[in-house]
Amino acid sequence: MKEATKIYHYSPQTGKFEGKVSDAKINKKTREIVVPDHATVLAPPKHPDAVFLRHVGWRLKVYHYDPVSFDYHCTSFEPFDPIDGKPLIPAHATLQEPLCGYGGDGKAAVFNPATQDWSLVPDCRGVWYNPDGSEQTINSPGIEPREGSTRTPPPPTPEQLIAGIRKEAARRIKASGHDWKVTKAISQGKKPPKEIVAYAEAVRASSNALENALPIDYTADHYWPEVITE
Repeated sequence: MKEATKIYHYSPQTGKFEGKVSDAKINKKTREIVVPDHATVLAPPKHPDAVFLRHVGWRLKVYHYDPVSFDYHCTSFEPFDPIDGKPLIPAHATLQEPLCGYGGDGKAAVFNPATQDWSLVPDCRGVWYNPDGSEQTINSPGIEPREGSTRTPPPPTPEQLIAGIRKEAARRIKASGHDWKVTKAISQGKKPPKEIVAYAEAVRASSNALENALPIDYTADHYWPEVITE
């Protein structure tokens, strides 16, 4: 006599096998197996944390971490080996849930492969500006910036502003075609176009005025003469 198909019941909240097994009932009209809600004909693997996902099957929740910084990355539900029933855990992942928390609010959950445990450490990744004006880039969790460092860059020094203003002036003169127009005129034995020479002089005058005022937004167009268009 053929053994009846078994029905395996799982928790509607957690998806875990509840230990309840029953014989399947057959629909007399369709001759199909009647599977009740929160049950399956797929036998559960012998793992206490296996969960059943509809249209997928039995899976195991694993926790992925970054292969370099070891901080928590994401979770996924992985299958079991159909031959030996063991969970198929991908590289850089673990079955250990980060009970310390998943990070956030300046903290990161970091996995230690040696101890197979998670811990919360400061997460200060990004660019920091030190009191002396230098930059410090932190790429890994667990490293803290120097004391007194901030996320906000310090205001530029007068020397930096002057250098930036002069660079902006040179850019505007070059963009006007000043250099090649002057070179072309000289090569043809002509005088450079008056308007292009006047524009360059006006840019230099604006640059001199800005070097005295030192505005932060010196690249704004209203500080400079109108661009010449032919």
